[in-house]
Amino acid sequence: MSKILVTGGNGLVGSQFIGDDYIKFGSKEYNLIDPVFANLMLRINKPKSVIHCAGKVGGVGGNMNHKGEFFYQNIMMNTNVIEECRKNNVEDLVVFCQLVYSQMM
Repeated sequence: MSKILVTGGNGLVGSQFIGDDYIKFGSKEYNLIDPVFANLMLRINKPKSVIHCAGKVGGVGGNMNHKGEFFYQNIMMNTNVIEECRKNNVEDLVVFCQLVYSQMM
């Protein structure tokens, strides 16, 4: 069986995937806001499947005080992971979208 790559592997959702089938990464290994790192993560690990759980969150206070910044970072992470999975011929992709939005203005 091929390995399944999990982004956000140290987070609330990503940490729940347990077993030898999973390759898990957090933000310390790959900054997914940068498409170069999203591509590098996939080229090095060559997964056939990806579960994208990574997202910028900061608790209630952080989410309220950094709405626009977190929204932008999550959109970029999601876009980069999806596009790099396409470019690297990943067969299966599951995306847990982390979007923080609440009256940005």
